Amino acid sequence: MCCESTTRPASAMLRAAMIVVMVAAAAVQVVTAAPTSSFTVSSSQAVYGSSCAYLDTTKRLYSIGGYIGQTGESDAAKLGVTGGIYSLDLARNFSVSSPPLTGHGTLDGIDAQHGLVQSVAAVLPDNRIIVAGGRIQPNASVDGDPNPAVYAFDASSSASTKIATSRLKVPMYHALPGSAAVRIDGVKTLLITTGMALTGPFDDVSWVFSVSDTGSITNTSATANAPPGRRLATMHRLNATHHLLSGGSGVGGYHKDMWVFDESKTAWTKSSFAMPMATDHHRIVVYQERYWIRIGGFTAEKSYDLITYYDTNTGTTAKGTIVNPGDGPPSIGAGCTHLVGNTIVYLGGRESADDNGHALGKMASAVNLLAIEPAGSGNSGLQFRWINSYAPPSNASSTTDSKSPSKPSGNGTPTSDGDSSSSSSSSGFGTGAIIGAVVGTLAAVGLAFLVYRWFAARRRASMPVETKPSGSVPAPAPEKAAPSRDRAPAIVAAHQIVAAHEIVAAPVIVAESVPASVAVPKLALAEDPLLLPPANPQARLTPPAPATQRTPDW
Repeated sequence: MCCESTTRPASAMLRAAMIVVMVAAAAVQVVTAAPTSSFTVSSSQAVYGSSCAYLDTTKRLYSIGGYIGQTGESDAAKLGVTGGIYSLDLARNFSVSSPPLTGHGTLDGIDAQHGLVQSVAAVLPDNRIIVAGGRIQPNASVDGDPNPAVYAFDASSSASTKIATSRLKVPMYHALPGSAAVRIDGVKTLLITTGMALTGPFDDVSWVFSVSDTGSITNTSATANAPPGRRLATMHRLNATHHLLSGGSGVGGYHKDMWVFDESKTAWTKSSFAMPMATDHHRIVVYQERYWIRIGGFTAEKSYDLITYYDTNTGTTAKGTIVNPGDGPPSIGAGCTHLVGNTIVYLGGRESADDNGHALGKMASAVNLLAIEPAGSGNSGLQFRWINSYAPPSNASSTTDSKSPSKPSGNGTPTSDGDSSSSSSSSGFGTGAIIGAVVGTLAAVGLAFLVYRWFAARRRASMPVETKPSGSVPAPAPEKAAPSRDRAPAIVAAHQIVAAHEIVAAPVIVAESVPASVAVPKLALAEDPLLLPPANPQARLTPPAPATQRTPDW
């Protein structure tokens, strides 16, 4: 499914974009006017590849930009792209056949002939949603250009503003959110990481970019012990300081490893847990501050598991059993997820053609609902159930976590009898659980190392200390982060394990100066707008140099 990457004359690109947009407009509602125009999505439509956020002030799940089409449609020529914003009301009872969807206009500066896809969102302390990264595309079949703008959306007025345009562009196909952004105490930044470098040889990289609440973008050179470069991975914010990176794909194939990024220390640590299935475009929710639940995605593996989860208390992984698999999609990816009590709300998305995550298939339903339950028949762990109706938690507050599993009621709607302890404006996932997941079964080795360090320190204390000259030591000059070629995940021997804070070198903050325009390879008539790797990842072609030009056969 790999497509040849080329650059094309601007006139040819414009003609091609106009043709495909006219075809898409005949089949599906897309942005049809200026940025202030209205925008709506019906229950017979779905969106995927959008950025998502949940606001506790409005009890709504917002979807921004993305690919749009009729549910059940699989022809890329009949899909559109949009800069539109819409929301799902999670304060109301509803059925999946008639979800309460509301449009909120379009992003400032994105016209009717373009859309913003695969961007990232964050919720600021003042409840504005900022959006950055992604690509500006003319249609769903031709790849676009890196989005240089940072947008802010104010839900109280349904108004969006372009707050900045940066000359520092983030990589293409960067990591996508694990679930909808929520407001977390003290968080004023948005992180974008991994992706494909914008200049040849177009390496898969693991760089980290920070976007401030004013729209400024900074490249953080966190390359020491960084994960292998990858594209279209999932980056899930666990709390105010920690993020969970998982999966992804690229020239090295699909990934299943997981990494924790400590924003406060600019440090990566590899988790002892790896997902059972290597995948990209999957989603992650954290349940009961204990379970990391992976939902859907695309893969090259023969066996497809829609759900797997990791228990941070026991350090074990399990396949998520769905008790009624025929009542929901057999595969799904690239939609919006949000956990409300014990219900996973999945907004939009796209299924795979073979139900095994190997190729893009039809557009998913507008909304799918998945209830989390305790495993039946005396088994430990969790099980899952597709449900057809939704009811808000009894405390009328959407949550990112619930302490007690739900009990299904007769109409297929979960009822929560637990303590909804972690709201969408909380501190997030506990650091203790993160440490447990990172260290896992290597805790004993780490303890032995600490004991060794203690004895070594005692020995050094008894030795003479060399006198050092007084005076200040100049800081090292800033360094540019070198591209990191994709490589196989390193296997760390037991004797090499040290405490997390000791294995990461001090970070270097880089304020990069970049050219006004960056040459980026284009995709002509991409059959696969999500850029899924081929079934045999090693068969992926290396993108040609930007100097190669060809007029596409439209």
